[in-house]
Amino acid sequence: MKDTLAKYLPEKSVDPVVELIRDQDLHFRISKPRKTKLGDYRSPQRRGPHKISVNGDLNKYSFLITFLHEYAHLLTYSTYKRRVDPHGPEWKSAFGKLLSRFLSMNIFPDDIAVELHALIDDPSAGHYSNAKLAEVLHRYDNTEHTLLQDLEEGTPFTISGKRAFVKGELARSRYRCRSLDNNKMYFVHKLAPVQIIDQNN
Repeated sequence: MKDTLAKYLPEKSVDPVVELIRDQDLHFRISKPRKTKLGDYRSPQRRGPHKISVNGDLNKYSFLITFLHEYAHLLTYSTYKRRVDPHGPEWKSAFGKLLSRFLSMNIFPDDIAVELHALIDDPSAGHYSNAKLAEVLHRYDNTEHTLLQDLEEGTPFTISGKRAFVKGELARSRYRCRSLDNNKMYFVHKLAPVQIIDQNN
């Protein structure tokens, strides 16, 4: 287990994560990339183990934060079962304590650590919903990419090589983008990874 996790986690976090896994009746799985979620927690069924999965395409810091997010669900369920909201005060407290513990180990680069410290008292349900933290985490992604916010207004682009849009004006954290398929307007998050359409082809 340790050798496998070392490929996905920051070096200093491997032993503490292995310890957390061994502390619980937990089946941990590294998942194929999923567009709808970064990780997943499932409570025990028929006296089976807790189950946590984390997408294997995440950078090491996102992988660790996602694991801690899901592990906080495990701790919350173990104490309260289904009597509390999934991302309510109980989960926020558990997640905040886990973040504090791992921040004290000097695992994260300074730019990520600053954003995590700001998050501890009131963690959000998804760390990619926190624009500042998401932007910093993207700097450490495993593959090169372009974010929508990096494009000039009027630039045509695709998302995952599928739907095509033209970038419009910013509205809070999302850009109004015109679909080239049906001419309708859509709101696309500024941190969405995109591919520029080469108009010369």
